[in-house]
Amino acid sequence: MDKPIIGIVSKIVKDSEGRDAFFANTNICEKIIINGAIPITLNYTTLKKYDEKVEDITVGEIDAETMQQIKLCDGIILQGGINYSTYEVNIAKYVLDNDIPVLGICAGMNCLIKAGGGNFRRDTNREIHQNRYNNLAAHKVSISKNSLLYDILKVEELYVNSVHTRTSTNTGIYEPIAYSEDGLIEAVELKNKKFNLGVQWHPEEFDINSNNNDIFKTFIRRCIK
Repeated sequence: MDKPIIGIVSKIVKDSEGRDAFFANTNICEKIIINGAIPITLNYTTLKKYDEKVEDITVGEIDAETMQQIKLCDGIILQGGINYSTYEVNIAKYVLDNDIPVLGICAGMNCLIKAGGGNFRRDTNREIHQNRYNNLAAHKVSISKNSLLYDILKVEELYVNSVHTRTSTNTGIYEPIAYSEDGLIEAVELKNKKFNLGVQWHPEEFDINSNNNDIFKTFIRRCIK
């Protein structure tokens, strides 16, 4: 049986010489490979300004070239990052409408929520929620027992890392399924899809033996045709 192909929606970053470069998190790539799939990146096909305010993005259609890239994939990962783009949100809307398995991580979760009609505000507790990637115990989250995430992790409470600047004020069609100790939404899902889950923390930063790896394992299993 062929391995499933997982498309990572690339971010745009500056390289060491100040030039724009496509970026895919290597830890995400590692988790995809370890769990039996093949990572590829989905890249812009036209040059356009990279939007920095997801709150202001209007969800629109994707172009034919982007659609062709998506059709190579069995599942999609929307990765984290400081900035957001119309490109990412439009892909989130497309996979939502076409029931393509998708995992949204941090900013990627916000793109899913935006595609589902939700909104955002800036975080108010920076000391907790804008911590570093390598702080794997920034705060605790409480997980609903009636959720896919609970089925995956098998716990009602989990200590997570935290490095985000926005939080959802309205999750649109998505169901909130996990909260931080200060009441911010930490995970959302849609139950009527093959796999449609967003988490605000970064599960790719945890060790392969952590139960966070089960998020990738389950996602990839759901991507197998």
